[in-house]
Amino acid sequence: MKIITLQAATSAAVDITTEAVDLGDSLGYSVQVLITGSNIAGTLRLEGSNDKTTFLTVPSSSVSITSSADQLYNEVSHYRYVRLVFVASSGTGNLSAVMAVKENVVRNA
Repeated sequence: MKIITLQAATSAAVDITTEAVDLGDSLGYSVQVLITGSNIAGTLRLEGSNDKTTFLTVPSSSVSITSSADQLYNEVSHYRYVRLVFVASSGTGNLSAVMAVKENVVRNA
């Protein structure tokens, strides 16, 4: 399993779009999003792409954040790239995200 810091703690008072992560031949991934502060509000979603140019919302990943709250995504992926998007509406605080990617590797074979 590969662990990636998708987003170091940064202000959640502004819109955030992380760098795209190349999922390669992974079997799936999870994203843990931590939101701290006062009454953070906005929309959080995952976006996937096969060409790293056109990104579309991963089905069922869009979540309305109405107060400082954490989020955990657990996804099986058949697309090449993924990124996290947060569209801020109000509040002050920070957002950070860590990703775990399940690699398609046979060990001890």
